[in-house]
Amino acid sequence: MNSSEFVFEPSNPISDAFIWCTARSACIDGGVGNSKTSSAFIKLLLLLSSFPGSRAVVCRQTYLDLCKTTRRTFDKVCPAGWIARNVREDTMLTNGSEIHWLHMDTADEKTLLGLEVNFAFPDQMEELHPELIEILDSRLGRWQLPHWEQHCPPYFFGTSNPRGHDAVYYGYHPDVIKYDKIERFSEWDAEMLKRVRDELGIQVDPKQVPPSIACYGDGKAYFFGSTLINLPILQKIEPSYVKNLLKKPESWKKVWVFGNRDFFEGSIHPQFKESTHTYDPTKFDPISKGVIRCRVGGFDYGLAHPTCLQTALISREGYVFFDDEYFAANRSIEQHANEIRKRIAKYSPEAILADPTVFHEDTRDRNVMTKSIAQEYAQHGIGFIRADNNEDTSIEKLEELIQIRPDLRNPITGEMGSPRMFVSKRCPNLIAQIQQQRRKEQRNVLTGEKEFLDERDDKVPDDAYDPARYIVNSGFLTYEPWKGDIRVPKFDSSPRHNTQPKPRDGDVVIGAR
Repeated sequence: MNSSEFVFEPSNPISDAFIWCTARSACIDGGVGNSKTSSAFIKLLLLLSSFPGSRAVVCRQTYLDLCKTTRRTFDKVCPAGWIARNVREDTMLTNGSEIHWLHMDTADEKTLLGLEVNFAFPDQMEELHPELIEILDSRLGRWQLPHWEQHCPPYFFGTSNPRGHDAVYYGYHPDVIKYDKIERFSEWDAEMLKRVRDELGIQVDPKQVPPSIACYGDGKAYFFGSTLINLPILQKIEPSYVKNLLKKPESWKKVWVFGNRDFFEGSIHPQFKESTHTYDPTKFDPISKGVIRCRVGGFDYGLAHPTCLQTALISREGYVFFDDEYFAANRSIEQHANEIRKRIAKYSPEAILADPTVFHEDTRDRNVMTKSIAQEYAQHGIGFIRADNNEDTSIEKLEELIQIRPDLRNPITGEMGSPRMFVSKRCPNLIAQIQQQRRKEQRNVLTGEKEFLDERDDKVPDDAYDPARYIVNSGFLTYEPWKGDIRVPKFDSSPRHNTQPKPRDGDVVIGAR
């Protein structure tokens, strides 16, 4: 077998651009039925045939989806004569190349760290935890054979359905990533809209459909097309398919047909908008305005995950400004502490509210027995207060702060109508993770329809989000620091007093308000 024997016809220009893209990391995104998965398998088969004996991994979040959708698409795309063995966990091609099939129902970090592959294809990678994607990417290029005439390049390419401002959006979308070249397929889009009108009798507003694009940068590429970009092929397969999709509710079509990422089902904070809730610290400084009455930090510790400190400034009027963020991974406690002390020196927070688990005594990354994370940070001059980790109340309070109230004057623009919470652009991870938070979803066993639970999806990163929850869930939003003199109380030292002595008249007890 060789690639010259593999005859295929890309279904649309986005599919064609994605297949032949040579960027190390690529994502193809967009509406349902735009040939994302089939294009990825064509790309994978071309690579496997070009390097006999090479290895690839194809993964999906659940075993059911891997079998029912991903592998079925592979069976349609791959020539039958190319398959030497096709079993549950792997497929062997006749040239010795292998495909390992993984699902994340049972696979974990240890499983992924054991891989030695050349290519990785995560199908619908918006469903996967971002950390698993990073581990998967790190396993590429670890398999080389001496008979290859040239070094086999590592390729990571995935498919994605739009899920608002999720990890895929922040990892690939041109709104976030600065690409060297962006190619737009406006003529193809216009032709497809005309065919929808003429052949299906449905008028679609062009403003509803994000443009089909191919973006190329330094080792990274992004491709997007709505369902309509694949209209000619879809009409051949099933003439009524697209017409039925366009009869769906508007909110459904925005996401699943037009691929709009500004609409996100299941979002916990749908009202949060970067244009409204963020500010440029070079143009607006809450401290210089002289309205800050309280400063407080929120801390979340991570061993393999990032460690994060969010610093919030609370004004007399009740506005909350998340003004600074420390966010780093793979460092020791001493290294984290050195950086955090710099933030403390700058902001002088009233307190730092920490994840309650940091007060548990363990030895996860320390040699000293029975010492908590909080105790070790205390040895480096950083003290924590146990945070209230109640998710329901903290999320509710964040929503109240994010909501735009017409009776409030915006402290940044001076205009009426304002939220009570703003995030500095110095806090990019908090800005991203607020928008990424979503509720868990499941299929109703009776109707088969997707429904959202009250519980937050634990696959979404929250290392920067949790410290913000700790801050808003504390009493510091209404806390008034003591402004009077603080004097040490003078006690009667007479030995006849066995009870706790009382302060003398006129003394102020430390901590009293």
